[in-house]
Amino acid sequence: MTLNNATTPPSAERDGAGSDELRVLVVCTANQCRSPMAEFLLRHRVQQLGLDWTVSSAGTLALPGHQMHPNTARLLRARGMVDPDWRTRRVDTHSLSGSDLVLTATREHRAAVVDTEPGLRDNVYTILQFADRVNAVRQAGIWDPLRDTSDKLLTALRRSEIPGNGQDLSDPVGRRYRPFKACARVLDHANDMIFGQSTQPTE
Repeated sequence: MTLNNATTPPSAERDGAGSDELRVLVVCTANQCRSPMAEFLLRHRVQQLGLDWTVSSAGTLALPGHQMHPNTARLLRARGMVDPDWRTRRVDTHSLSGSDLVLTATREHRAAVVDTEPGLRDNVYTILQFADRVNAVRQAGIWDPLRDTSDKLLTALRRSEIPGNGQDLSDPVGRRYRPFKACARVLDHANDMIFGQSTQPTE
């Protein structure tokens, strides 16, 4: 994968107790369109910021071992994000138990994750809900991605009374390339809300 990394802020300078490592799992249905797109775009952003976040993805009904949708691959390739070894995975108790935070494409996916791993309930959000809530705590000065730990973020989110965006991320599968670009724009905006910084995609 080709990524342009920004200078990594020293982790010792971040405020808050605990490790700054955060294991994020992004979930959709087949793990071919929305979740791999969100995985790569989020990973790119956190690497630019020098954050110690590990980002992966899986699908509630995924058939393991397949490549991502050609249009998703095309979009990511145009942005310089290439991983020829990437393959689909299915959501299971192992992938969930190894995650600190789960972001889902829809409310239905969120319910499926919580049914499978009830202990994660407080750390499972839809992508758009998560973006809204993080934006609120960030703008309130409670959490800053370059200053504060991910532990502090998760604690702030659990205490937050802001419901966040209730919308689902539309599935572009079965349509032409344009809906995939629209999906990426939604994810770009979500990342802007999370981190308070904008990037200009090439496509």
